[in-house]
Amino acid sequence: MIRTLLVFLLTFSASQAAAEAPLPAWIEVRALPDLSADPDPDFISNGVHQILLDRQYRLFDGGFETFHRDVRRVLQRPGLEDVGAIRIDFDPADEELIVHDIWRIRDGVRTRIENLEFLTIRRESEIDYGILDGRLTRYADIGGIRVGDAIDLSYSLRVRPEVFPDRFIAIVTARPAAGYQVDRTRISVPAGREIRVNGPARPFVDETAGTKTYEWAFENAAPPDFGPMLQDWETVFGLTRVTDAAEWTDVVAAVQNDYAPQPLPVELAARVDALEGSEAERVTAAFRIVQDEIRYMGIAIGAGGYIPRPPSLVWSRRFGDCKDKALLLVSMLDRMGIAADAALVDLDNGRGLADHPPSPYAFNHAIVRVRGAEGDYFLDPTDVLQGGVGPDIRTSDFRWALPLFPGSDRLVPVPLTTSIRPDYEVISQFQFETSGDYAVELVETTIYRGESADRQRYQVISDGLQDRASSYLDWCQDRFPGAEVLSEMTFEDDLDSNTFVIRERYGLPAEGFDEHWDKFWLNPYATKGELPEAPDGTVERRIEVEPVFHRHRVELLGQPDLGVPQALSQETPFFRFHRTGEALEDGIAATFELETRADGIAADQVEAYREAYDSAYDQRDYWYELTRPNTVMSTQLISGLSAERTIALASILLALTVVGVSGARGYRQARA
Repeated sequence: MIRTLLVFLLTFSASQAAAEAPLPAWIEVRALPDLSADPDPDFISNGVHQILLDRQYRLFDGGFETFHRDVRRVLQRPGLEDVGAIRIDFDPADEELIVHDIWRIRDGVRTRIENLEFLTIRRESEIDYGILDGRLTRYADIGGIRVGDAIDLSYSLRVRPEVFPDRFIAIVTARPAAGYQVDRTRISVPAGREIRVNGPARPFVDETAGTKTYEWAFENAAPPDFGPMLQDWETVFGLTRVTDAAEWTDVVAAVQNDYAPQPLPVELAARVDALEGSEAERVTAAFRIVQDEIRYMGIAIGAGGYIPRPPSLVWSRRFGDCKDKALLLVSMLDRMGIAADAALVDLDNGRGLADHPPSPYAFNHAIVRVRGAEGDYFLDPTDVLQGGVGPDIRTSDFRWALPLFPGSDRLVPVPLTTSIRPDYEVISQFQFETSGDYAVELVETTIYRGESADRQRYQVISDGLQDRASSYLDWCQDRFPGAEVLSEMTFEDDLDSNTFVIRERYGLPAEGFDEHWDKFWLNPYATKGELPEAPDGTVERRIEVEPVFHRHRVELLGQPDLGVPQALSQETPFFRFHRTGEALEDGIAATFELETRADGIAADQVEAYREAYDSAYDQRDYWYELTRPNTVMSTQLISGLSAERTIALASILLALTVVGVSGARGYRQARA
């Protein structure tokens, strides 16, 4: 009932005729291609011939106007639903929608569709993510449309941004991106305004009466070739950002006062004043109040998409979005006498932010920079259940941030917290038994640290251990048939050190272990499959590498006659892979360690990386022949054979050699 009511409240409709107006004088109408010719398959999608996509922009003081024209023809039955329904999204807070014309083209004849009834719908497509943006959709169904008909739709949006009235951005490409036979983008810039083109798409530029016009146009252009799997769409399409010539100071100046520290409500101020400990401990305590007690809910309607709410309102509501939580934490730290700033970052393309032209629309998230006594570090109060203290608290790989304080004029790096200990470590202990119900008892201890601990903590607290315990048992039984759980899976959580430990204990019956005695695989799975595999063929761009620091220790106990594993050390510019061996009182231990050394691989280094990757892949495994119960001796495999088998084989080969030499001598003597 609650969900139904929510949908009802957020989805409303009003039937009304489309607001129609003639085309503005600044629009340049593009002629359609010959529709009588058979369309190229490159421009057909889901039974629809995509004929023309025309986007035109005109900048003016306090905003801009954008014109859209879309012409598509139904070629097959599946295309009727798509072409027959008109959907136009807009933000009523700062956008005025004007529908100009809707034409039907049938057998070469253009007919204007009159008095089409539109519904205005508020759908809130991101509400499941805790975001309300207030955008509306104008929707109408075109009656009588048939296979073979084309619909020619044109409309404009007059945009007057409330927060950044003189900031503009458009995205164009160096290659056709939308799959239309004709694809054009046109931008008109009045005298006194400048724009910056950042990217490979170079426009045709014309200047008339002081107005500069920039145009990018494609007609019958072949679609781009995606090529190797690691080329992303920005590179494939030649994504280019077109903005006005703003500096980062222009972005900061527009909102810096809104992000300045503000007074706290009495209740919260008292809690902040009562915090004790070192600076880092007090910062952490304040940080956890914001993370744990303020749920995420973003009302990004109008100015609310850029301006934070006052801390008093956020605290009374106990909810807020990233901006609200960032300002709340900054204000709490300010009361403690600790300098801090809200900072803008990009969740999706943070690594490429330094290559973007200055624009307020380059960001989609806000975090906090703490300017502590021991140096600067960043915190993300929107995250949840994070461990660590002060600068040891992990932030995502945002890479770059724009601090919001008076005088801020550049992006600053967001360093990743590093650790001298692995963030993912596994200890697998195999205790071989000589009596009882099980041949082997297996104890698995998995240790997560830093960001890995944050993820595991959230998953376990949210979902519990039942599903995980079941899936881990399935994995164990797949390798060792008949494996049974000897004690329930447990976890230990040390929030301050940000260490999360999961323990498992299994019994492995003898009948399920038979195939493992002669060739037992140590299986260091924590260090396997953690590096990106280089694609075949030529790679034209850098391969991004996620940081990895993993360790896996395997102990075989109750097997005193095993040889110590040979050490292996592979050091490359991209990663290091180590294997070490250790003799134990009644067995051996092998430790495998993998750590990345670079956060990316340049295109001209891919071949060297591929060779290093293959070498590590070939040497990562280790095998043993084990001592079965009631047998006398067993050693490490040598070239796949145990030592005693190798000795026996060598004896046989020696005997055959002696016989062969003697026979050859006798044969030569007889012949003589």
